[in-house]
Amino acid sequence: MVPFLSVPMQRVTITPALRQLIRITRTDRAGMSQRAAASAAGGLSEVWWRQIEAGRTPYATADTLARICYAIAVTPAQLRNIGQEHVANLVEQRMSLLEPEADHVDDTMEAYLFGTPGLTDDQRTAIVAVARAFRRTSH
Repeated sequence: MVPFLSVPMQRVTITPALRQLIRITRTDRAGMSQRAAASAAGGLSEVWWRQIEAGRTPYATADTLARICYAIAVTPAQLRNIGQEHVANLVEQRMSLLEPEADHVDDTMEAYLFGTPGLTDDQRTAIVAVARAFRRTSH
């Protein structure tokens, strides 16, 4: 596990929109079990992950939520769309630490995809997330 440069202990409300984004991304895009996702997020417990998705815990630290989102390839844009600016910034910070070459590639890919007619925003986001996940597993 690679820690963030700063350890943001800010407590963040886990909104229904964030819970849904985490659950849907984990199952539909990442295709991961809660156990695998918790492990990928740096050793979180499966019980903690279940509590987050089920709404049994109303808060988590921004750092924990960023680790969760990074592990299942939730994009900063998706987080900003649901009002999670601070978590989005931390995911970007983690991406720059772990994938230094990815910033330029992702920007170029997103610019290209947004100019591609016929794709929905969700499809564009999914393509970028799959490419990012593939890049992570190929290193």
